[in-house]
Amino acid sequence: MVNTQDLLQKEESTGEINKFEILEREWGKFIKGYSINTKQVPLPIRKAWLRCKDKGIDPIKGNLNQCKNLKRSHNPAQNNINLVEQSIPFMHNLLSIIGGIETLVLLADRDLNFVKVLAGENYLLPENFNDMKGLNFKEDFVGSNSMSMCKEFGKPVQISGAEHYCKFFHPYTCSASPIYTPEGRLLGVMNVTMKCHEAHPHTLGMVIAATHAIGTMLTLFSAQQKIILAHNFLKSAIQAHENGVLIIDKTGIIKFSNLENNQNISKNIKNNNLLNQTSFYDYFNPTVINDVLTNGKTFTKIESQIFLPNGETVDCYVSFNPILEQDKKIIGAIINLWEKKQAYHFISESVGAKAKFFFKDIISNSDKMQETITLAKKAAKTNANILLIGETGTGKELFAASIHNESKYKNGPFIAVNCSAIPRELIESELFGYESGAFTGAQKGGRPGKFELANCGTIFLDEIGDMPLEMQAKLLRVLQNKTISRVGGNREIKLDIRVISATNKDLTREIKSGKFRRDLFFRINVFTIIIPSLRERIGDIPILAMFFLRKLNASGQTCTNHISKKAVDLLSNYTWPGNVRELENIIERSSSICEDKILSTNHIPEELFPHKVQVNSNDKVNSNIFNILNNEKELFIKALNTTGGNITKSSRLMGVSRSTFYRKMKIYSIENDSFML
Repeated sequence: MVNTQDLLQKEESTGEINKFEILEREWGKFIKGYSINTKQVPLPIRKAWLRCKDKGIDPIKGNLNQCKNLKRSHNPAQNNINLVEQSIPFMHNLLSIIGGIETLVLLADRDLNFVKVLAGENYLLPENFNDMKGLNFKEDFVGSNSMSMCKEFGKPVQISGAEHYCKFFHPYTCSASPIYTPEGRLLGVMNVTMKCHEAHPHTLGMVIAATHAIGTMLTLFSAQQKIILAHNFLKSAIQAHENGVLIIDKTGIIKFSNLENNQNISKNIKNNNLLNQTSFYDYFNPTVINDVLTNGKTFTKIESQIFLPNGETVDCYVSFNPILEQDKKIIGAIINLWEKKQAYHFISESVGAKAKFFFKDIISNSDKMQETITLAKKAAKTNANILLIGETGTGKELFAASIHNESKYKNGPFIAVNCSAIPRELIESELFGYESGAFTGAQKGGRPGKFELANCGTIFLDEIGDMPLEMQAKLLRVLQNKTISRVGGNREIKLDIRVISATNKDLTREIKSGKFRRDLFFRINVFTIIIPSLRERIGDIPILAMFFLRKLNASGQTCTNHISKKAVDLLSNYTWPGNVRELENIIERSSSICEDKILSTNHIPEELFPHKVQVNSNDKVNSNIFNILNNEKELFIKALNTTGGNITKSSRLMGVSRSTFYRKMKIYSIENDSFML
């Protein structure tokens, strides 16, 4: 702390009035260019006078005009609003404690711009102060002063009378102290100005105390702002969570929740207002909460229920993580909440339980197939259970996925289950899930079944004709009540689900033989869709073959991009007991051994040639069909040659309609002998 009054007392033993007179006399000599008594003027003051003189500062008025003309692009008070707001109470206190009618309390920012001035009651500011109000108090503008020297030394300063370089300050004693952050960064300067004869060295001490308190308050304010900012970041992060998040204190009171605006939480929970000042003990198993808040135990996605004030329950998964202080003391917990239907949706997505196919993915120009697609689209718009009937490889799952993606359940999961592939003893737990401890080896905490995972979506029961009779009875109950009970449990779980079944068996025959329940058949058979075999859509074979070939090309498995006419004829004349799936396998196999750009009969497996064909007894096709087809093709070609290519005359010769003649030409690729796709 630099106190020039103390310095003067050490150098002069004269009275108080003499000090001011002596300094005034020495200042006058200095201004006129005379030598001064260095013992009478402290060294810091002499240095300040010399700087001001070298800068050409007017010792009477200072450089106020230069200061006034200085254009600022900012408002100092507005840019230092926190400094002003925190300082005003202390400025008022100083003014009331110091008293004195002619007392000023001034506040400047770190650049010495005045940001606030308080005056004693009924105090009329001198004209010079009115000129300087709101201006800058740097030495360059107003000469050396307490504030400029305070900033220069970085510590409190009190100077009086002629110690100021400019004469308009000589009637006053000024006590200034810097305001710092804890890190030592200068925030501003506070100054108390009063008449010299009223000033006291203790005045500086009061200013120091005030600025120290202001620095502390600004630090607290900054910390508070950081806390608010951190809270806002945390709040935004929690609000962005798709699951419900609650924060509870040590007593279980809910201090924060994102449930109100969470789109993935049901209205049932939101309407019950699980918000501040309510205890989570009222909604959840108290034993679990005690384990978290008392023992610091963590729980991860445990299956449980929320007990709502209206008496209803919500099935959910809940995770608990205790919140600890630095000394490991538990002060609360973070709770993550997933409603079961939401959790199952995420689980289904994570395991790929999404329908990947749409009706546009079904490749066909066949009238019969187009009729089937139209019927399936109509069925998709209803809530009815659907039964798909078709031979192996006709694309039943393709239809099931397309129906799902065209239905109101399209945003939900699509779970496909092959009923013939699940061991008999496991099928119930696979379909309906099980509770913890339901049987030896059961997963701790239980496990949801396929129906639960498909909730709010579609379950596709493929090969339903192979389902055991005892399971058929349980499935019937599920379809009737739209509820399931896990193995080992007695709690009913409500379902909102679409059931699509599929079979390659004649279920009416299975019913007669006692292998399938009649009542279940009528329950799943609300909407029947029969998918035609490949033999019934021979005209689709060329475009399907090319589709599969392009698919292989796109994956880089082959460089073959055409199929010869003879190869297409051969494919078209085969019976395809494995339907489209078999055709895809044949194309993949043939293209893998083809080293040319064109896939020919040389690459087709031998079993597809007429003399190698094994006819399925169920197809009722005799081995002479190929000869018949070849003869028919020759007749159509002969008719065209006879009529010179006239379709109308050719159809009359053959005794068929024009449309049938065109269809046969397309089937046999008659219109172009060098057929290529």
